[in-house]
Amino acid sequence: MVKLYPYEERKNFKLLIQCLKKYKDNCIFWIGAGISKIAGYPSWKELVLEVLLFFEENKHTLSFEKMMEFKQRLYLLNKKLKKGKIFADLFQELKRKSSYEVLEIFKTLDFKDFPDILQWLKYIDNHLYIKGVQQLFKDKEKQQKNEIYLKIGKFLSKGIPVITTNIDKGLEIALSISEDEISIVSLGRYNLNSKIFYLHGRIDEPKSWILSEQEYGERYANSKEFLNFWEEFLERFKIIIFLGYGLKERDIQRKFYNRDNLFFWIERILEQNEEDKEEEEINRTVTNLEINGINIYPIIYKDKNENSIFEVLDNIYQNAFRPTIQFTKEE
Repeated sequence: MVKLYPYEERKNFKLLIQCLKKYKDNCIFWIGAGISKIAGYPSWKELVLEVLLFFEENKHTLSFEKMMEFKQRLYLLNKKLKKGKIFADLFQELKRKSSYEVLEIFKTLDFKDFPDILQWLKYIDNHLYIKGVQQLFKDKEKQQKNEIYLKIGKFLSKGIPVITTNIDKGLEIALSISEDEISIVSLGRYNLNSKIFYLHGRIDEPKSWILSEQEYGERYANSKEFLNFWEEFLERFKIIIFLGYGLKERDIQRKFYNRDNLFFWIERILEQNEEDKEEEEINRTVTNLEINGINIYPIIYKDKNENSIFEVLDNIYQNAFRPTIQFTKEE
């Protein structure tokens, strides 16, 4: 059973249902890496790790100068991961550990570190960087699990589109969305009547990607078309519903400051004995966002596994769109 708490969040849930009922034409779902992760695609940490490993396995293709730069960058990363305690061989250490242990090592990195790592990999060898990212997503696509996308597809069938910071094609494949119903915003190709908006690019078009530090800077600071999109987008969609998105990207947060839009943040906490700390961390994040002028309404749910999001989406859909039974007087 999914539980919403505390009282304010139950109020937020009711407000979301009212918005979907009365103003669905102004609503949009914003899906992040948490949703793609459920479908079998990599998280930010996994993406960075896998591309690093891909470079390690293919370093023999690098020139001597690039090889030395790669080793120097690994040395610096090695120090940062272990806060001064350096592995004799970072990759051998990672290979010996379970996936969970590897991701625990990467916890010492801040979110902002991931674009930086991808940036220097791209600089060392752009071709290898593109090949590594695309190979990873191609492998994951073969194992794609569609259930989460089909749940989101029910809302799409009601005319509520999706914007995503993910670059995988999972949603459009699962729902058979045609190319003319898709916008790739980072390339300046967008139509506000699209069903899917790829904000940070799509896997099959490397020029559209916003993954590395440089790519963030080019789009968010220097692209006039990208800036124009934000104004049109936030004017068109007054109600944004975050799913599987951590609201950690400062470049995106700044777009939401001092807007009259409503932002619903659906976030999950694992149900466990020491849950108070996690709850406090999420509440603190929400408070910080409110201080920064973002009109956000958190809906935090807890359960024992990530699949509880299916129940949450079903609950939202049934409350917002279930048919109303009308009774007629007997003659």
